[in-house]
Amino acid sequence: AGEQVTGADLLARGDAADYPAPFELAKKITLNVAAATTIHRPYNVVAVIEGSDPVLKNEYITIESHLDGAVGTRTVEGDDIYNSADDNASGSAANLVIAEMMVTVKPRRSLIFIWDSGEEQGLWGTRHFVGNPPVPLDRIVAHVNIDMIGANRAPGSPDADQSRVTGPNEVRLIGPGVLSAKVNALLDTVNGAYQKMTFDRSWDAPESEFFYPRTDAGPFLEPGILTIGFTTGIHDRYHLPADEAEALDPVKMEKIARTIFASIWALADSAERPAIDKPIPATVPRYGR
Repeated sequence: AGEQVTGADLLARGDAADYPAPFELAKKITLNVAAATTIHRPYNVVAVIEGSDPVLKNEYITIESHLDGAVGTRTVEGDDIYNSADDNASGSAANLVIAEMMVTVKPRRSLIFIWDSGEEQGLWGTRHFVGNPPVPLDRIVAHVNIDMIGANRAPGSPDADQSRVTGPNEVRLIGPGVLSAKVNALLDTVNGAYQKMTFDRSWDAPESEFFYPRTDAGPFLEPGILTIGFTTGIHDRYHLPADEAEALDPVKMEKIARTIFASIWALADSAERPAIDKPIPATVPRYGR
């Protein structure tokens, strides 16, 4: 009572998959929840490509996409299979092909590729990685998050009327505008010289839940690691059985993957260490400093 959304409304909207934006309660409350304990042992898949420079190989860029999908219990229009094609098979596939290409170019800095589990349960995989890093966190100079890159708000497409989905030749870029003027400029230069995509920066803002805390970039940003996210946005198939491969745009996915590949290559080969050069917003708790 007295909050932005009532408890009853939250429950109803949850059942309808009509999730409101996060908000802070105006008062402290106490909840007593009966819960059973279930042990899950999901896996992260991690691969390292050592850099070619004898000094810079001791600095790392992490490139991550979550393997798990949001599996529900509801049957929707006779379909009870939660395919998770866009969220996040699309990002996982891009991550794999980028890793395959990076083996051939061997950039100066080392790269750590992560396919994490448990994102949909509360960012379990990336929180585990950051809490138990294979290299010191201060050697990770940047983190790239690839999550949902298959949608296209093009005329005649399944997402033609989806306002939160990017249009043709457009991808959302999240993080560098808030965190690093130099990295932001570098990514613009790389994009302008190669795929020439349009960067939608509407979620590259401190108040955006997709900047923090809603994605796997969050656990990396908390200890002060530069984060860069790529996504085509949220559509009505999100977390539903309808998230199927036939609704994705493979041509756009390839163009985004090429853009991310070139961006990582430029960051990994840069003579200057990529870094946060702006104040980290107060909305980000500084865990693990």
